[in-house]
Amino acid sequence: MLRFASCVVLLVGGAASCVTDVDCNLNGVCGAAGACACAAAWTGDTCGVLNLHPARPSPGAGYDEANSSSWGGSIVADPDDGGKWHMFVSRMEGHCGLNAWQQNSQIIRAEASDPGGPYTNVETILPHFAHGPSVRRLPDGSYIMMHLGCGRPFVPFTAGCTAGCTPGKHGCKPGKQQQQQQQQQQQQQHADADPAPLCNQFNVSVMTAPKPTGPWSASTQVFLSDGAAAPAAASWYVPSGRQFSNPAPHVLANGSLLCAFRADARSGGEHVSVALAAGPLGPYVDRRPHAAVASHSGEDPYLWQDERGHWHMLMHNMGGSGGVGSHAYSADAVTWVRSGVAPYNATVSFVDGSAKKMRRRERPQLLLDGAGRPLYFTTGVEDVHDHTYTLVIKVHTD
Repeated sequence: MLRFASCVVLLVGGAASCVTDVDCNLNGVCGAAGACACAAAWTGDTCGVLNLHPARPSPGAGYDEANSSSWGGSIVADPDDGGKWHMFVSRMEGHCGLNAWQQNSQIIRAEASDPGGPYTNVETILPHFAHGPSVRRLPDGSYIMMHLGCGRPFVPFTAGCTAGCTPGKHGCKPGKQQQQQQQQQQQQQHADADPAPLCNQFNVSVMTAPKPTGPWSASTQVFLSDGAAAPAAASWYVPSGRQFSNPAPHVLANGSLLCAFRADARSGGEHVSVALAAGPLGPYVDRRPHAAVASHSGEDPYLWQDERGHWHMLMHNMGGSGGVGSHAYSADAVTWVRSGVAPYNATVSFVDGSAKKMRRRERPQLLLDGAGRPLYFTTGVEDVHDHTYTLVIKVHTD
């Protein structure tokens, strides 16, 4: 059953606001009067803005651990306990802030009795460096987590942090970065034994587990391909280096996966596209001559299929205009259109009537219902210098 907002914005400047559903960002239906009737999760003249409830103030929502920083999370329901939700979070070890993400980011699992949180840290899934988890359920009931890194360092650890803030950055308490000899030795041992690329943010890896609580498999690197016999000879993306990052999988009924990702283009800039894989271990194939969303620079995609079968991506907008959030949509997951409307911005409204413009707001993800309707919206937010947390906001459903 489709649910649409009962309040419809009719005409703008005397002209019809839509001709087809495409003019409604594929988030609504274009009526006979030329007006968009939006699905409940969306609002605005062309259904381009997420219809969010006010947020609960931190630490009453999402994941905001005292004296630590985090940067976005992926929520899944517990398959056995209807009163439990799991969030997989990028957490900065050692009480550091976001500026130490390359040095200190680990992936943890947190739990809550409410999908909106607050979530409590339960266990570490991967130590540093590991970042950007996206967890989805597979058709057989097991789970896949795509992430960056592989759980070993590629740069020295940052020590001396306090209160979720990195030493020497943006007015935080002065300190110094301490190189840890043991970690350097571990990194060199890995390099000597394994010629694979460094375990950095361009190493996309996969883990699987029968349940969100595990046990999780070893982290296995997966690769991007243009589908040609020659190595990436005709790809739109660079053939090595900054080639494959920010994976966001969507699992199809037959077990194959669509995966939104970010890569550097041969022509310049960071762009978002979509690859297809027969299974979790890939390869992830993108045969396009140009990125799926080639009109601007973007990162941190979240990919899903809605209740009417249309495809959507939320992204962090790196184009310098149009706000911090970006939305693209497609009828077939092949041809994509970037919306002219920002789905969210840096300002968060709270239930107490206050509002705050965050210094940064990135890493958008959604918790969906079984039909593909958004229920909760998560982002990483920077509220003060270098300190970040993962905010969860409820989406309107009626």
